[in-house]
Amino acid sequence: MTAPLNHHPLRHHPLGRSFWIGLAVGGPFVTYGLASVFGRADATSPADLTRWLAAILLTHDLLVVPLVGTVGLLLARIVPGVARGPIQIGLFASAVVVVVAYPAIRGFGRLPNNPTVQPLDYANATLTVLVVVWSAVAVWTVVRWVARRRMPVALTVIAKTPRPGESKTRLCPPCTPAEAAQVAQAALEDTLAVMRRAPVPGPRIAALDGEPGPWLPRGFAVVRQRCGGLGDRLAGVFDELEGPVLVIAMDTPQVTPELLASAACALARPGTDAVIGLTDDGGYWAIGLRRADARVFEDVPMSSPGTGRSQLSRLDDLGLTTELLPRLRDVDTFDDAVAVADEIPGSRFADAVRGVTTGSAAGD
Repeated sequence: MTAPLNHHPLRHHPLGRSFWIGLAVGGPFVTYGLASVFGRADATSPADLTRWLAAILLTHDLLVVPLVGTVGLLLARIVPGVARGPIQIGLFASAVVVVVAYPAIRGFGRLPNNPTVQPLDYANATLTVLVVVWSAVAVWTVVRWVARRRMPVALTVIAKTPRPGESKTRLCPPCTPAEAAQVAQAALEDTLAVMRRAPVPGPRIAALDGEPGPWLPRGFAVVRQRCGGLGDRLAGVFDELEGPVLVIAMDTPQVTPELLASAACALARPGTDAVIGLTDDGGYWAIGLRRADARVFEDVPMSSPGTGRSQLSRLDDLGLTTELLPRLRDVDTFDDAVAVADEIPGSRFADAVRGVTTGSAAGD
């Protein structure tokens, strides 16, 4: 029951949802035209019908679908997630109406025996359809926005207070224990800053193992982690909070506000029970649940190369409809730290990693 999170309209088909939605919208026009022609055998010849049918299908597949697919990709990058779906569908419907339906119906109207029976002002009819389509898009967008506002998601980071000798010890060497703690704190600070900027309605939570420091921004509530393994601690976080909760790790400072907003939007969407973001090393950097359920973490081996796969299987076994978030690289080793720092060169994390590499070079 795992469904991938769509970040653009191209997914299963080479032209994705644009093909199927365009076909669904354009299909009735084709059906109407065929029914009209066959209902009036004298309206046109079989040769004319064949040419018209071939032209409309070719126009749909070779012109409309690439057009809406390309514009849909651009919209997916610039339009907020709450409006993306309605606007894309409005675009698809409009493209079919303008490029396919209008010329086809207008062509019928020019036949000596007009199969549409009544004379029409085709330009006004087309404009009327477009007004209806975009009015529906506007209403749909407002409804989605209101629904999302009413379904806040608690953005939560699960973290340990950075301490020398206890934080990111796998970075040593080349890091000293103090430098490893500085890198860990920088990663945590960048993650907290991204959470603060993310356009997600709901509280900001820090689930801490240890005491909060000056690195914790204002507006964040603190939840103490319970004792036990990582699975027990994650279950405890969800038990402490109400409603949809998205928990992220502190090891992926390259996460963005837009990514968190997309994840929260997916979790708040009706029909979605959980979201999970896997990491390159086999773990996961985020997990979200619509409702707390301690069974989610039972029998899932933590901190192993198969953790992410096992967690995903567990969600499926419980019958939860799960959406996948983009895969990220988390920071376990110093090679990971360098690679992630290169992705976010102006961040606190990159400065901390750069300080280690510069110090190592000076020492050599």
